[in-house]
Amino acid sequence: MTLIEIEALLLELPDDDFRLYELLSEYDEIYRAPDLSLITRRIRPSADPDLSSLAISLSAERSVGSKDYWASIFRFIDGVEWDPYGSLKLASVFALRFYNSDDFALSNAVYVAYTSDNANIREAVCVLAQYKVGIDPVYIVWSTKDGDLVEKIPQLAQEWLASRLKKVN
Repeated sequence: MTLIEIEALLLELPDDDFRLYELLSEYDEIYRAPDLSLITRRIRPSADPDLSSLAISLSAERSVGSKDYWASIFRFIDGVEWDPYGSLKLASVFALRFYNSDDFALSNAVYVAYTSDNANIREAVCVLAQYKVGIDPVYIVWSTKDGDLVEKIPQLAQEWLASRLKKVN
């Protein structure tokens, strides 16, 4: 499947279609850099102008540095009502899945954000933990809204950070 075909499917599938996550993996293999403009095309500006603005600002801020990028993601997610099947999830998956950050920025994002009381941030961190630790993304995304993995997020983050420290030392 070509990149164009994958992008077309990503734009057409409903948010609750499990094939989204299979396509995300294939997209990640072909196109390693983040393509946040895809978020803008997927989300209808008239329906959700804030998400379109987020996609545009993230694209711009990525060139500034990882600190601003992560701050924008979590600041935005923190201000949005929990929407397990809506465009917020897709935006957070894209933002976290396709951001080719250095390990320092990723470890800081995990370490700080998993302590949040906000369900949206916890879910976003689950996606991040999956990306780095290797847990099935479909299980994480669909279980977290029921609280199955909320208690495990600190453990996942600690394990990942510990593995990074061992490699450094």
